[in-house]
Amino acid sequence: MSDLQGLLKLYKKPVLNDREGLTVAEDDLFFYDILMPPLWGVTLVMTPKGQRLFWSYGWKFEDFHRLKTSMEKWQPQTQNEPLGWVRRMGNAVRVAPYAEAEPWYNRLRCVHGGYQDELCSSDPSCGLHNG
Repeated sequence: MSDLQGLLKLYKKPVLNDREGLTVAEDDLFFYDILMPPLWGVTLVMTPKGQRLFWSYGWKFEDFHRLKTSMEKWQPQTQNEPLGWVRRMGNAVRVAPYAEAEPWYNRLRCVHGGYQDELCSSDPSCGLHNG
């Protein structure tokens, strides 16, 4: 799987884009954008390069530092979603192209980012953390 690890190009600094946001990374299929202005916290979205008007997947983070740290560790080819987000945007749950390579990482998550077999730290009444 080592040949897959280099496919995400993480930018040294966010770049202003034509989609009313900032781009922090890209791969062959997606731009990884921060929505502007932030509604609350910071929102990372995956914008398809072939359809720039709409994003496919999104996650809210408490702040830019947490988003940046998450992006530095995330491997989108093998990991479904980044770590550290506090709210999934939309109903779509992303599945990485090679998710089977990291089944321990790609366990089911609640809408607040925690694994369903662990206690939800964002909302005790979540109800989606009963593994």
